[in-house]
Amino acid sequence: MKGRKLLVLVGVMLLAITLVAIGCPASPTTTAPTTTAPTTTAPTTTAPEVKTLKVGLLCNFEWPLGLDMKKLLDAVVPVYNEKGGLVIGGDTYKIDLISYNSKNDPETGRAAVERLVYEDKVKFIIGDITADAWIPLTEENKVLSVNNSPSLGILGPNLKYTFQGSYLNTSMPVLWAWFVDSYPEMKTVGAMFPDLMHGHGDAAQLEQLCNVFNLDLVETTFYPPETTDFSAFATKVKTVNPQVFTTAGSGPPYQELLWKALREAGYEGLFFAYRGITPGSSAKVIPLNILDGTIFVLFDFDMEPPLLSVTKEAKDAYIAEYGSWDDPSAVMAISWYLLEAALEQAQSTDPDSVAAVIADGLKFDTIAGPAMMISRPDQGNPRTIDALYGMNMATFEEGKVKVIDIVSPEGAFELVKESGVFGVYPD
Repeated sequence: MKGRKLLVLVGVMLLAITLVAIGCPASPTTTAPTTTAPTTTAPTTTAPEVKTLKVGLLCNFEWPLGLDMKKLLDAVVPVYNEKGGLVIGGDTYKIDLISYNSKNDPETGRAAVERLVYEDKVKFIIGDITADAWIPLTEENKVLSVNNSPSLGILGPNLKYTFQGSYLNTSMPVLWAWFVDSYPEMKTVGAMFPDLMHGHGDAAQLEQLCNVFNLDLVETTFYPPETTDFSAFATKVKTVNPQVFTTAGSGPPYQELLWKALREAGYEGLFFAYRGITPGSSAKVIPLNILDGTIFVLFDFDMEPPLLSVTKEAKDAYIAEYGSWDDPSAVMAISWYLLEAALEQAQSTDPDSVAAVIADGLKFDTIAGPAMMISRPDQGNPRTIDALYGMNMATFEEGKVKVIDIVSPEGAFELVKESGVFGVYPD
């Protein structure tokens, strides 16, 4: 009996061990249930499509200011694309900048725009002084242009897609109003301009402003483009001897050679460079102490350091592309910044939507300085179609730059309103 009970006990024990081994409970006690996390598959995501937005660029590659504009944008736009490009409604657009040389010739400019519109299929153009020759074409095809042109023809109330991107139409009234307030003793003015459309445009506007501000314009002379020997012109100015001498429309090296010739001829009056000076570019042509006492506009890209982040980014891009900041006169590139700001604010690549944003008082920053769009009552245009820029006013002392005043775009607008040169603005 004892042997049989022992065998039964051993059997029970073996059964219990077997049940535990196969995971079955041998007693009523319970164990925590084991759970297995559900297998999940990460959702498949498709990278957003990168689209292309074509932008036409028209400028004169053979003119120093036009070449510097192209060089700067050739450096800035690729970096802009690398940093994400234009983001509109969740879509990413890389800018394809398509450049043509207008040679500052109306027929060449029109032929280039025909290619941009009909072959390249652009909807946006950065234009130049040839704009009058091709505006009917861009308007008809609903292509928006922002331009660097002194022509009043781009400000007409019948134009829907055409805008001024530069300071060419507005800086003269602002700066002469500022100058008259700052130097009331200066009453006689002499001027010299290149014998080109924009030179004659500046001359006509200067004559108007002298009438507004009761200044006596005693001499206006036009010289052949690309003149380098200004001795005869300088002698003529010295004979008339105005208190103030001004010039614009040629850029380095021509204006520097003109100033040098005037000093060598014995002219001791005040130089007023209302279109601005790039000190580094001028220093390549003449010693800067020749310009001591000159009153001029100092663009943000010539400030040390720049006041605006867009300027620092542009200079960094230029240095990365060309190895150094070699003092380009890159002021004509400012129209790019108007177009960029308008596209981003419109959140659309439709020219009608972008035009509506520009025409509604858009404010934007450029490498030259901050700007705002204004209307032109004198042209019968209530839309904001012209660009007004803030100005850094400077002079030279012993060849060194000294900033003497900073005028905001809003301050510039008050000067324009007070002068009345663009008609009466409502309060």
